[in-house]
Amino acid sequence: MDALEILRVLRRQWVMTAALLCLVASALVGIAFLVPQQYKVTAVALVIRQSGTDGENPYGAVDKAQGQMASLAVRVLTAPKTIQDLKSKGADAEFETSNEGGTLDSDSPFLTVAATGASPKSVQRTAEVVLQRARDELQSRQDGAGVPPRQQLVFTTILKPDNITTTRAAQLRSVGIFGALGLIIMVLVVVIYDRAKQRKEQQSQPPRVAHPVAARRIPGVTETGQFPAIKEGLRERSGPDQPLIPRVNPPAPAQYNGGPQTVVPPLAPRQQPPAPAATAASGTDNGATARKIPVNKAARGEDYPTIRFPRIMWDETLQQPAKEADEASSTGESPAGDAQQPSDSGGTAR
Repeated sequence: MDALEILRVLRRQWVMTAALLCLVASALVGIAFLVPQQYKVTAVALVIRQSGTDGENPYGAVDKAQGQMASLAVRVLTAPKTIQDLKSKGADAEFETSNEGGTLDSDSPFLTVAATGASPKSVQRTAEVVLQRARDELQSRQDGAGVPPRQQLVFTTILKPDNITTTRAAQLRSVGIFGALGLIIMVLVVVIYDRAKQRKEQQSQPPRVAHPVAARRIPGVTETGQFPAIKEGLRERSGPDQPLIPRVNPPAPAQYNGGPQTVVPPLAPRQQPPAPAATAASGTDNGATARKIPVNKAARGEDYPTIRFPRIMWDETLQQPAKEADEASSTGESPAGDAQQPSDSGGTAR
């Protein structure tokens, strides 16, 4: 289910959606009043050197050691064991320590303590306890290292923890968390209710019964798929003694509106009549025979062309020697080819 479908469901169940939205809004207002207002205070301390006998200005000489001691104090104050000791001494509010403002070469010599709680006294007490623990930790480590008191580093207060302000961060955080949870629960409830309602409506509706539709009857076609009318028409066309034209496609059953029916196959194409036989026209035209060769007149669009062949004249005198040779070969006698040839005066033998 995508966001568009969820919006459609919320619009369809707008009454329930509006009621749940009012309920969530009232719950958020109650949470805002139930969460108490918190107070916050900030204290700042600086690591400096103690002034010597020669009247050296402690604020004018700042080196890397001061930033390192401030960073050391932050790591000690954020340790779990240190936090337990501070709570036992009255630091019941939440606090954060940092030494912001340093550079890549050196750490910042400032120590910032921010305490947040439900009452002004608790936050002020927490800030004072944390600062005192930082001073004690710095002095104890230098005493353990044997540093003379005149050369030790100390924390001096720059900003006292007396400027207490109110904050609504906890209220806004609580309202945001509970508001998001309330909207998610509202959408789930509306979607589940809509699905259940649709399922109930579908179950309450009577089932739909599909009524069978009678099959359409084709005139001239029997239930078994025979075509008596077409069969008789083919018989009348081809004659009583001629065979019927074979069926090209047998009838195949098909479904039409829920009932069986047959499909009428297409008739076989009519056969074209045979082309007329070639006719030969005999005649004499200066010793030649004329023959007509049939050509597709419809394709050429012209008459049959006439091709003339020369007539060969056969003479009996040419056939006589061949006959005598055949008779001589059959009887074993010499052929009559030794007879005298006719003279040139009588004509040339052909």
